Amino acid sequence: MSVTLKHISPAERVHRFFAGLILCTSFIAISCRAHGFEEVVSRADVFHPIIARAAGRYRVETEMIKAMIMAESGYDADAVSKSGARGLMQLMPTTAKALGVKDCFDPEQNITAGVRYFQRLERSFNGSIILALAAYNAGPTRVKKCGGIPEFGSTRQYIMRVLLFYHIYKTLNR
Repeated sequence: MSVTLKHISPAERVHRFFAGLILCTSFIAISCRAHGFEEVVSRADVFHPIIARAAGRYRVETEMIKAMIMAESGYDADAVSKSGARGLMQLMPTTAKALGVKDCFDPEQNITAGVRYFQRLERSFNGSIILALAAYNAGPTRVKKCGGIPEFGSTRQYIMRVLLFYHIYKTLNR
């Protein structure tokens, strides 16, 4: 017996995919806790005061910010990507400048600007965290142009990595 998804809307397919992903990440997070891998995510503790301030100011969950930083830079404040993104939240120079950042490698400026930018994206995509993450990674113009998550494998992997880290942080914080 084969299952066909032709009768399911593209939006419902995406929803089902991410629901399955969330279930899988929950099991991984529980496994991490059971096997004492809390040190894997403890890098966030160094920057927790900055993250907590930005989270409160822009009303974004601390676990989401921690997950984004882990996926973006692995908590390396001096990280520079091949495309030129800089710092903990991997801000592109033009985005950083537009957000008033003077030093992308300053954790306070980088995290605060990155969270503010993510919150703006979330609002512009009607509260969709998935689309906001896609826009943070691929750019809001690309997400709007294709009407959803771009077909880039790297963007889809980025979203999955952030959600994985998010659920690990949520589980470990319980």
